[in-house]
Amino acid sequence: MSVTWDGMLGFVIYSSMVVLTLLMMVFVFRQYLIKKNTSRSTVLKVWLALPVGLASCFVFSNNGVPVVDLAPMVIAVKAPVEQLGDLTPGFDWKKLLVLTWGAVALWKMWRLRKQYNKIKQRIADEYKLFSDGVFVSPSGWPPMAFGFIKPKIFLPGFVFKELSGNDIKLLVMHEKIHCQRADPFWRLCLEGVCCVFWFLPLHRIWGQLLVEDQEMSCDEKVINNTQDAPAYAHLLLNLGVRSPQNRGSSMMCSYTLKLKERIMNINQIKQQRHKSIFAGIFCLTAVALGAVAGMPEPSRESGAQLEVLERVAPRYPLSAYQKKLNGVVELNFLVTQSGQVKEVKVTASEPAGVFDKAAIAAIKQWTFEPLAQDTHGTQVMEFKMD
Repeated sequence: MSVTWDGMLGFVIYSSMVVLTLLMMVFVFRQYLIKKNTSRSTVLKVWLALPVGLASCFVFSNNGVPVVDLAPMVIAVKAPVEQLGDLTPGFDWKKLLVLTWGAVALWKMWRLRKQYNKIKQRIADEYKLFSDGVFVSPSGWPPMAFGFIKPKIFLPGFVFKELSGNDIKLLVMHEKIHCQRADPFWRLCLEGVCCVFWFLPLHRIWGQLLVEDQEMSCDEKVINNTQDAPAYAHLLLNLGVRSPQNRGSSMMCSYTLKLKERIMNINQIKQQRHKSIFAGIFCLTAVALGAVAGMPEPSRESGAQLEVLERVAPRYPLSAYQKKLNGVVELNFLVTQSGQVKEVKVTASEPAGVFDKAAIAAIKQWTFEPLAQDTHGTQVMEFKMD
């Protein structure tokens, strides 16, 4: 069974709506928790709703809708060529949309991979192993945790010249928390989602929000482990002054990102609420959303019979006639209670796209016996040269 442009466009629209809905849920609930002065560690858990919701949508997805199969219909060429001139294939805008989306998505993924490889190459050229999991460069980026599978800690040389031993200890502790939670992995995954769904509104902002929550959550964990908020705030100020602005992507952390908000967040840690039940309820909501989005459409009438009152045979496309092509099209459609045909979709065609329009135009003109309820049906049309 071949994949049609119509089916691919439908998949892109469906998946983008699911992703956009989940992202908006994350944003709204995130803002609510921040307004309620909830711990950023709890806020960070809200982001789990995105992969959990997408996974549940995939698990529950099932396009096998119970339908009534009709006997295949064979269409042979009988009309002269001059009567087929009006069936010359027109502009396929669905194909153009799918190709445009795919081309831009591939280009953005290529740029992301190129940027990732560029960072890896500079790390390999400049950074040297200092201790277990910690690498140092005389001149490099701001301190960061980087790596897709097993992230490592990368420090610039100035931290050993200008920071005290206690500051370095706090800094390494912060970056180790990133590594333990695999924060760089989740950043890169969200970057990939933004590349695929590049047309979604505000798609560049999600990565920045995730980085912000990851950084502030690490700040909280360091303070909770050391109980030394003044020293850690002083460390952030030193790094914010000495570290260059990050002009890369959210794959690299930046100590200049919302520095004022981070320090204010440190001063409020004792007053923050740690109620992870909020994040748990939100993730369950995402699971429910994914399940509802992925569940198959229920059968409208089990065991219903479709009796055709009027059949309209499709006309053989001119391009197929000239090339002496044979083909087959499988259609899925909805028969209303009044016996009219609606929601016609091509589920398979061979050759792809050649006979689709002719088959759809014909099936829309069929009429059926009235039904007690709407019912789905499938029809196979075979096109053969006479």
